[in-house]
Amino acid sequence: MDLRTLRSQSVACAVMLLAFAVGRSCMQAASSIVLTDSAQLLDGGESVTVIDSDGDGDLDVIIGQKLYENPGSGWFVSRGSLTDNSVWRVAAGDVDGDATTDLWVAGRGENNNWLHRNGGSHDFSNRYQLPEIEELRQVMLIDLNADGHLDAWTIRRGNAVLANQTSQVWLNDGAGVFTAAGEPLATPHARSVAFADLNQNGLPDAVVTMSTGIGNSALPDTIWLNEGGGLFQPSHHSLPATVSEGIALGDLNGSGFHDIVVAQLGRFQPLFNDGNGVFTPGAALLDNLYGQSVVMADFDGDGDLDVLVTNRFADRPGRLFINDGQGGFSMSEQAMDTGSNLGAAVDDFNGDGSTDVVLANITHGRVLLNGISAGLEWSVQNSETLVITFQGILETADQIEGPYFIVPDYESPEVIALDAAQRFFRVR
Repeated sequence: MDLRTLRSQSVACAVMLLAFAVGRSCMQAASSIVLTDSAQLLDGGESVTVIDSDGDGDLDVIIGQKLYENPGSGWFVSRGSLTDNSVWRVAAGDVDGDATTDLWVAGRGENNNWLHRNGGSHDFSNRYQLPEIEELRQVMLIDLNADGHLDAWTIRRGNAVLANQTSQVWLNDGAGVFTAAGEPLATPHARSVAFADLNQNGLPDAVVTMSTGIGNSALPDTIWLNEGGGLFQPSHHSLPATVSEGIALGDLNGSGFHDIVVAQLGRFQPLFNDGNGVFTPGAALLDNLYGQSVVMADFDGDGDLDVLVTNRFADRPGRLFINDGQGGFSMSEQAMDTGSNLGAAVDDFNGDGSTDVVLANITHGRVLLNGISAGLEWSVQNSETLVITFQGILETADQIEGPYFIVPDYESPEVIALDAAQRFFRVR
């Protein structure tokens, strides 16, 4: 079969069938990205946390201290506040082994950290106070000592003195009881932390971003290598000195190793891992960014990780950077919601197969739904049967100019018998 894939601005992809053959197949993913504000106005907050709070398979969100249920449509319904206090960060995970997602809520002020146990149906009222920790900037839940329990990494705010900020590893006994592992780690001016096995030893290492030092000078972000047992040592490999905020780790160039992107001042620049925890800067894209948070996800459906960076200043939009699959990036024309967006979370919130975005700033939260089609895949089984796998609405026509008609009652994947020598399909 001689099959050709056509693109237009109005459809994700179209396939023209010119003749019959056996065993041929093709897949075409859409390249355009349209993130549309769903017009939901959620409460604001410092961060966004994704959680399936009721176990229904749909991803809910927490913005600040407010929990929002997702019924599956991506239209969120408030389920009240976790606490009456304002919240810096919320980390989600099953810390007590009961197969439900619990919450570490880091509130403002000293000794205001609480573990909220999941009682089902969005009930997190059962809570207890965590170890006395001064006000936290960040908390992450991850198994750091390979015992199958979620441990914690916290970044202390440092009594308002940035130079005194420290990180602490807390080991979980499996019942949600946390004990400090070793002494606090010196991470002055720390802002965020992310984890991945950077040196291929089977344990998650940490990368901590740094803000400005004395005289507003840029500081290098730091790598902490996991030695087991919850103990970390600083890597002797240095990272560039930047004014950094958020961080994300992921394989950007298909090497199989975790690369780094930090939200920083004035530019976007990935750092590529050689597999030994040594990082080389990629090409820099300059923009009027003051990056606040950063997330990696496949926004355009081509199978590689793109990068979204939110902006700290209210008069500048966040930016989406598109990956060519080899770690080369271009800046999308799609601009995020203006406003001082402090947090971002991504996932498929409305079940259409594409990556959506929830943004949060101090005054409000926004939900941006991705209008991309994830693509159309076909294969010919024999001279009369075509197998079509698609994401979206399948339409057919007898000629390329149309008119196109919706194929009724079909869900992907489907087996469609060809009834004409020429047939055109598209997904939108």
